[in-house]
Amino acid sequence: MAEDTPTFKWFRYDTGSYGTTSESSPPEGAKFLEDIDEFKDEDADKFTLENLPTVDDVLAMIKSDDEGQDPPNPGGGPENTALLQLPQTTKIVKVGDEIRAVLEFSDGLGAAWYDLTDVQFNNLGSPAAEESYANASQFQAKYGDFYFGNVNEIEINGDVAWQQMTKSIFAEFGAFVPLDTPELKRLVLQGYLEGWDSKQVEAAYKNTSYYNNMSNAARDWAGMSDTEKELAVERQAYGLLSHYVFENGEYPADGLKHFTDQAKQIASGQTTAEAIQYSMTTEAQGVVGSPAEQRVSDQLSAKNAAIGQDNANYSRILNSHNVYYGNHVAVDEGHYRELARQLSTNEIDWNSVMNTIQTGSGATHIGKDPTLTWNQYSSGAKAILKEGLELNSVENNDPLLLKVLGGELQGKDIDLAIRADDRFLKTKKAENEFTDSVNSIGSMLGFE
Repeated sequence: MAEDTPTFKWFRYDTGSYGTTSESSPPEGAKFLEDIDEFKDEDADKFTLENLPTVDDVLAMIKSDDEGQDPPNPGGGPENTALLQLPQTTKIVKVGDEIRAVLEFSDGLGAAWYDLTDVQFNNLGSPAAEESYANASQFQAKYGDFYFGNVNEIEINGDVAWQQMTKSIFAEFGAFVPLDTPELKRLVLQGYLEGWDSKQVEAAYKNTSYYNNMSNAARDWAGMSDTEKELAVERQAYGLLSHYVFENGEYPADGLKHFTDQAKQIASGQTTAEAIQYSMTTEAQGVVGSPAEQRVSDQLSAKNAAIGQDNANYSRILNSHNVYYGNHVAVDEGHYRELARQLSTNEIDWNSVMNTIQTGSGATHIGKDPTLTWNQYSSGAKAILKEGLELNSVENNDPLLLKVLGGELQGKDIDLAIRADDRFLKTKKAENEFTDSVNSIGSMLGFE
């Protein structure tokens, strides 16, 4: 006995596009024509394919339109309905001399586009183009190359059909190409629509920015079987567990499972073991009594002790500088701080530091024996100035002293410089010489 021939009925999406189905219920977001108010008064049998045009009928209409013939109207149904209305989100775009209807997909992966003949364009009311492109390459750069034929198919496919199709394609290709970015999803769609073989898909995948920016670990992960991935995650988890115990001194309550997510991130190349371990150490340092916290405390104590030792050594070096250079000579603090650090770490000994200071003092002061202290070196010149200017002491940075020590003043020039110094006028010697001069002049004038 022959099977019953299924009955196809027309339906309309809420967006206004039409389609047919043999199912007892229309697709989601659509109603059978007999259930729509404007058609309810009609006989339901009028809405079957025996009385309304099929998709093939509509395509035949377009073909006859293109040939300049009158389109057929089988069954007395609506004439060229699909050409009079498009989904509301459809754009009219001009590409060179062509007119295209473009339906952008709601998932942001591109758009389906359709050629419009002059007749179809006129039937749609000759709408103004929303966008214009000089050539197909410019158009493709924005919308991709997902060609769906003619404008009638947009009524049947639409965004709902697109989502159903992509879901099926992604389920098939997801095992070979990760669908982590729009770039990869578009690649999969292009490969499917253009009929690429596995080698073409692989070559295109390895040419994506996604693949080229992947770490070696991520690439290895992509090529692993499920069993290999499980083993890789387990290895990383044991490594993290070991580090956790080292830093915290105890096992986490949930054991190895505590690290599953982090271990997977490491194994798949999303992060590194070093980054996770650093974070783990930082957290453990905040746990009082943990090995990590105790280690930080010990390091801080050692650092403070080292700083104290460095400061003590610096003070010792600074004192030696004053002894051999004199406290009037500027200190190179950075140099001396480094010498102090090296003393604390036993990189150098005190004799080396002393030799550096003494040698430097000899180079700074002309004619100074490096082994002489500043007081020993300057004592002779200071004695001359004390006597000549009748001073109790002479400062290390006294200008006259530095000229004598520097060799600028010698012999009688020293005595002349002393007498030219303002301080000489305050000496007893200067006072006596002044009195003697006055008396001598008085005697010459006849005064007793």
